[in-house]
Amino acid sequence: MDRAERFSQGAINARSAMRTSPEPPGKTAGGAISAGAGMGMAGYMMAGTVKGGMTGPQGAMIGAAIGLGAYLLS
Repeated sequence: MDRAERFSQGAINARSAMRTSPEPPGKTAGGAISAGAGMGMAGYMMAGTVKGGMTGPQGAMIGAAIGLGAYLLS
């Protein structure tokens, strides 16, 4: 019984040693494009609803820059 207990304890310790926490994925071009496009579209829609100086394309450029910056800084 002691031998079986030591064996199972050794197996548990070996299994625990093999487990590692996965690393989060790094920054990718696809993620940057997605963040920029999403915020660009939001900026385009918001600029369209605001009456005044900004037009849709200007809002899209500002939104894309903010989205890309936020992605790269996160």
